Amino acid sequence: MPAAVRIPTLDDYHAFDGAHCHRIWRRLSDTWRCPGCARTKFEILRWTRRRPPGSTESFMGWLAAFHGHHDHASDRFGLGPDGNFLAPAPGRFEEVIICDHCNSTDGIVKRKLGLPQSWSFSVEEIAEFITARPHAGHVIDYDKARIVYARARRAG
Repeated sequence: MPAAVRIPTLDDYHAFDGAHCHRIWRRLSDTWRCPGCARTKFEILRWTRRRPPGSTESFMGWLAAFHGHHDHASDRFGLGPDGNFLAPAPGRFEEVIICDHCNSTDGIVKRKLGLPQSWSFSVEEIAEFITARPHAGHVIDYDKARIVYARARRAG
């Protein structure tokens, strides 16, 4: 049986400073929703074990983290026939800010299904195989993820 989910109060939400994502936290409005899971900033906020950068000590606290999600295929630089670096290939989608659960789902699914690390799911594709939960991690449907991947690869 999963542990009970702790729900932040509005005071907890307003007191949260964004932690290591403070710039993004301040930039996103209170009505912003993650384009992958559609959770609000409030729903992304969760009670978890935190470890400040450079510290070996951890503590329990509120956290909401965000990432710039992009197509990892655009990270690769190849060599041209003349031996010079080629520009990276354009990605299938533009970079977008998403919650850390959506961003980590991309990597978790790739590892579990043995997909290429250079592959990335778009936020629309991630939305097809996750069940988002307020103040908690996503539930991943790996069978749906496999279907989404196969469809996207066929499409080019």
